[in-house]
Amino acid sequence: EDNRFITNPHIPFAPELNKVVVQMIHTVDTVQANYTRSVETIREARLARYKDRVTGLYNREFFVRQLGTNLASQDAVSKGEAALVAIDGLGRLKETHGFEVSEAVLKEAAGIHADRVSEIDGALATVLNAREFGLILPGISPDKAVDILGSVKKEISECITGHRADDLTVAAGLAAYAYDETPSEIFSKLDYAVTRAR
Repeated sequence: EDNRFITNPHIPFAPELNKVVVQMIHTVDTVQANYTRSVETIREARLARYKDRVTGLYNREFFVRQLGTNLASQDAVSKGEAALVAIDGLGRLKETHGFEVSEAVLKEAAGIHADRVSEIDGALATVLNAREFGLILPGISPDKAVDILGSVKKEISECITGHRADDLTVAAGLAAYAYDETPSEIFSKLDYAVTRAR
C-alpha cells in the first residue's frame, strides 16, 4: 500500500533461477553493446555531415559553426586570427591535366593546412569549397599567423611545381577576430584580404 519494495534475503538457490539470471545479464550486455554502437554510429554520421569527402577536412559549415562558437566564447579562443587560402585555376587544371592531378593537388594542399595547425591548441583547418581553405588560429599573434600562412603558401607552391601545374596561383589573406564579431564580418575581412593579395 505504501509502494515499498518487499525483499526477501532468503531466496532459495535454484538452477532454473540461476539460468534466468545469467540469460538476463547476457541480454543486458547485448542491449548495452548495441546501444553503444548505435550512439557511435549517430555521432559518426553527425561528424560526416561536416566532413569533406575528398580532403577529409571539415567543411565550410563546420568552419562557420566553429568560428561562431569561438566568437561567442569567454575563453582565450574568442580572439585570434582567421585565414583564407585560395588556389586559383583548379578548374582549368582539371581540364588540362585531368581529374587525378587536380584532386592530388587538392588533397596535398589539405594535408599541408592540417599539418600547419596540428600543434596549435583549438586550431582548425577546413576546406571551404573546391579551391579555398579556411584556417582558425585561436590565441596566436598576427606575426605567428603570418609565419604560418607564409609556410602554407610556400608548401602549396612547391606542390604545384611538383605536379607541373604552373598555371595555378595561390592567394592568402588573414583577418583578426575577436569576441562579439560575427562570422560574416570575418568572411568579409578575409575576402577583402585575399582580393588584395591577388
